Amino acid sequence: MTRYQQDIFPTAIGITEMAVDMDRLLDGVEWRPTHSDGSHSSFKAWSSIDLHILNSHPEMKAALEDEATLFAQGAYGAPVELRITTSWLTRVDPGGSSQIHCHLNSLFSGVWYPTFSSPINFVRPASIHGGLWATPHEEHGTPASQTTASFTPAPNMLIMFPSALPHQVSVNNDPSPRYSLAFNTFPRGEFGSHDSSLTLRG
Repeated sequence: MTRYQQDIFPTAIGITEMAVDMDRLLDGVEWRPTHSDGSHSSFKAWSSIDLHILNSHPEMKAALEDEATLFAQGAYGAPVELRITTSWLTRVDPGGSSQIHCHLNSLFSGVWYPTFSSPINFVRPASIHGGLWATPHEEHGTPASQTTASFTPAPNMLIMFPSALPHQVSVNNDPSPRYSLAFNTFPRGEFGSHDSSLTLRG
């Protein structure tokens, strides 16, 4: 009998590099503390009061929408155009971090980084709710038992991912704040079929 392994239900993460003028985005920005609201709590972390910050920078918004659409189409075969619904800046002060959270009312999300900074950690949903095998040592793990995946941002790095995927920011051990630009997206156009079809305009 031939034995083989077939991995199913992978989660694709998109990583690319693009230039964004963070200095323009930071000019005049007002901050608010990121409080616990049942889905997202942070310590020494801030977000911009403006949750549509890219609306004032349409050329940046269009470029990020194009990248998000390419990711959704290439990685997930989604025949849709994605439009950014909300966008905001984040700031994590030295010693700060965020707890595990996901983004609601969004299909795909993205985070752009201007510099090297503390990692973003993605968490396998099953590891939160139980029912997942955990190996005693990381070096013995496999993709089937992996519970977290970390990415260390580099300058001009854009990371895109399904909005429902839990994630968190590691402790910022740098002496300066950790900045990023985050956004959520939703499709525009026609997709689905028959009684599961949907047309979104805007």
